[in-house]
Amino acid sequence: MLEQMGIAHDRDGDEGLARLMHKRRVQRERQKKEPPPPEMPVWDNKRRTFMQLMPCHLEWVEELALRDNYNRSVMLDFFCERYHTYFPYLRGSKAKDVPADEFNRVLMVSRLLDLVDARRAEYAADRARQKRA
Repeated sequence: MLEQMGIAHDRDGDEGLARLMHKRRVQRERQKKEPPPPEMPVWDNKRRTFMQLMPCHLEWVEELALRDNYNRSVMLDFFCERYHTYFPYLRGSKAKDVPADEFNRVLMVSRLLDLVDARRAEYAADRARQKRA
């Protein structure tokens, strides 16, 4: 069979070549038998931009809006100091941050607190309506 394929071989190399050919044949058969794994849609809940708010951030808005004692400046300082605890790294690590990221952080936290202020105003309006009724 090996002579038919035009492969030059010596007496000692026959077994090694036969094993190699058998191994390749088995690999090809396995590839034919095993169906490819199903392609699942990738589920990643990562932020794509600095200004993207996730559902958990909107839950925080509700929680902060319902608090009796709320001070915007204290919350701004709190979130800016612990930014990477509450908002995951967008660039992978703190070492990859650029100077402009600090401004973006403050802007995002301010935007989040603007939503809290708007929600608190809605709650105050609802309470005023309920008292009148």
